[in-house]
Amino acid sequence: MKGIDRGALIRIDEVLRYIAADRYMDKSESAQYLGVGVRTFEGWMDQIPKYRPGRKLLFKKSELDAFNLHAIRTIRWLGPFPRHQSSSTGTVYGGGS
Repeated sequence: MKGIDRGALIRIDEVLRYIAADRYMDKSESAQYLGVGVRTFEGWMDQIPKYRPGRKLLFKKSELDAFNLHAIRTIRWLGPFPRHQSSSTGTVYGGGS
């Protein structure tokens, strides 16, 4: 048997760091990671790459980050809410001072 090429080996701590940095998450974990409910995440799933190694859908953390960055960049700022006075209480909602 020939010797092992030590240069071709990967240290276990490097593998663990990679897995922690860019891991696969299920639908529930992905929604929680993005800070939204599962129903909201389900509405976005057609825009995010997904993997199905079995019956369960998985999403890669780096691709969730890319989706999140794209979503943040494409949201238009509509300005503050318009001021509205409630007819029943006279209270003013929204807007600034």
